[in-house]
Amino acid sequence: MKFILRISFITVIAFLFYGCAADRGAMVVEQKSLAKKSTTTFFVVSAKNQQPVFSNVKDADLKSALEESLKKSGLYSDFTKANYLVDLDLYKLEIPLLGLAPTVTAKVNYKITSNDASKKINNIEIVSDGKASFFDGLTADLRVKVAVENAIKENFEKFLNEVRK
Repeated sequence: MKFILRISFITVIAFLFYGCAADRGAMVVEQKSLAKKSTTTFFVVSAKNQQPVFSNVKDADLKSALEESLKKSGLYSDFTKANYLVDLDLYKLEIPLLGLAPTVTAKVNYKITSNDASKKINNIEIVSDGKASFFDGLTADLRVKVAVENAIKENFEKFLNEVRK
């Protein structure tokens, strides 16, 4: 009996820490939520999640979601035509272990480099919160997943509004 309880406990803990992978599509910012248009264009060079195990956000999904958000806002261009290059570093995700309505805080550093010979570098650090309600998932890990996606989407939206200034 103790063996079954131990296996059950380990399974539950593993499920809570592993959870579900974040959905790339849920992190994309739609154009309607953005303010004004810009002629400046960006190309996403890289995206790095410093906490991939606990957040289940893959680097490729992070990069793809930012690229899609830039495309929908009219700020994306291929490498040769882009004015600026972007390196994204998701360096901190504050994730609650459990919660009926969790709030996740995402801290992202965007390194922006000019694509011409001047090589001007600008770092933009953005902090955002994402929330999930009790009705966003039956289990705590699903609610945390939604909160992570919302925090990253909010972060992208703040970034896009910042580069449009």
